[in-house]
Amino acid sequence: MSESAIADEIGRIGESFFDFITSKTNLLIGKIDPDRMGKDRVVEAKLAPRNEKISFDNRSAPLACSIQIKTVLRTTKVVTLSLSVAERLAKDSQPAFIYIVRLDENREVFDARVIHIFDGNLAKILKRLRKEFAAGVENLHDRNITFQIKDAKRIGLKGNDLTTLLEHEIGSDMDRYAETKSKQRANLGYENGRPIRIDGSFEAAKIADFVDGLLGLRPLSLAKFTASEERFGIALPFQQFPKFQPGTLAHFNPKPVSKCTLVIGPPGDEDTVEITCDVILPPMSPIPFEHLKALLKSPFLEATFSQKTFSLRTLPEWAIGQHRSLDDWIAYSTALLTFTKGKNCPIAVRTVAGIEHLGIATMDSPLDVQQAKTQLKVLRAFREIRKESAAPAIPVKADDILDAWSEILRAQNCLSGTMPSDFSFTIRDPKEAIPEEVEFLLLSGFSVGDEHYAYGIKCRVKSEETGSDWLVRQVSPFTWMDIALLNDFEADFVRYRNRLLRLSGVEMCLSSIAYEEELMDASDIAGLGNVDLNNSP
Repeated sequence: MSESAIADEIGRIGESFFDFITSKTNLLIGKIDPDRMGKDRVVEAKLAPRNEKISFDNRSAPLACSIQIKTVLRTTKVVTLSLSVAERLAKDSQPAFIYIVRLDENREVFDARVIHIFDGNLAKILKRLRKEFAAGVENLHDRNITFQIKDAKRIGLKGNDLTTLLEHEIGSDMDRYAETKSKQRANLGYENGRPIRIDGSFEAAKIADFVDGLLGLRPLSLAKFTASEERFGIALPFQQFPKFQPGTLAHFNPKPVSKCTLVIGPPGDEDTVEITCDVILPPMSPIPFEHLKALLKSPFLEATFSQKTFSLRTLPEWAIGQHRSLDDWIAYSTALLTFTKGKNCPIAVRTVAGIEHLGIATMDSPLDVQQAKTQLKVLRAFREIRKESAAPAIPVKADDILDAWSEILRAQNCLSGTMPSDFSFTIRDPKEAIPEEVEFLLLSGFSVGDEHYAYGIKCRVKSEETGSDWLVRQVSPFTWMDIALLNDFEADFVRYRNRLLRLSGVEMCLSSIAYEEELMDASDIAGLGNVDLNNSP
């Protein structure tokens, strides 16, 4: 008897056995004849009996699945499916099983096993499908896939054994099963993420331009660019990746590989600034050492250095009209001041290995030293005010700080106890008698952008009559009382004044709110030009 005739004969035995055992269960069995979809039997459970707690329209769909019946002899080690059949079973959102009937030498059934097209078995089919596609296969009908019988789940030979297995494998919620299988079809093979591999080539006039492009310092012109996606370790063209024409400009944004501290200024100088920078290297190797370049990048400046050159520049997007952290503004202004104080400025890098002296930098267009000092003084004074008032460290515009420069410095002088002791004012034609000597409270308020502050200082004053007016003069140094951050400027200022009056016990108070300030020329704060270094010792 030919091999195909034997297969037909034992196949009929297996299907008859399946029909016989399931006829004794509550399962409804449908047969597709001829079967061209890999579903020898369509199985459904009977509808559940009426349940008063769940109406007919709300109850779950009955258990349902498709089953491919495979009959094999005792000596057979694997079951074989056409890959086109396997694809249908894998892509169907309903449960799919392979029921294996094993016959002994007398064509008697002695063992039954089941393969569930789910989890690892589903992944096996999907991986094989991807592999055949990558190989350029046009038709799956002449391709087969095999499953080891020893890996299949053994069950009893009765119909109820099959029913129990189906209920356990599928569960009571068909919708949830379909959702889970759909997710597996989409996600299996991506357990380590969705690696996208980019292959391309670029055009550059010289290798230095190519290195600058890899560091993100300049665009690179594409010569060729393709992308592939890996699933199950098999790479295929990534169709969702944009198509690029030759000549398209590409901009790299490489990730930092480490951090370091850029030291600008001579050691021990009070205005020497240390700036934490990301260290960025070209994301490609090997690059000849003589062409290797590193990029150091902070929020407001970037520096590049190679074997022979060093350059430093502020980032174009760094402007005084943008919100930045106050610490960044102070570091930025300190760097400006350091460069304006002298023609030559030492530059070094601190890493875990120690300090590496890079050389001496010169600034193309030095700024006004006094202007840079004043700007830095105002920024540092505002930092003290924020600290004393427990204000949050929110981003702020530099020009908002510099617009309020006089009030900030005045408040900082009061805080540090350096206010002059020659304060006086005139009260014209008072309606009440003025005490000769009293405790006096001076309360001031000012704004920096959307931040509103009020503070109080007190001293003793004497008054003397000058015709119809009274002259009030300070006779003791000012004493610092308090500073606070306000929400509603005018309303909170009144409440703050009343609180300080109660706490201070003074007899006289003068309040002042600054709405407009004399503006400081801040045009040079963004004026840090290019700095060139030629490996000076």
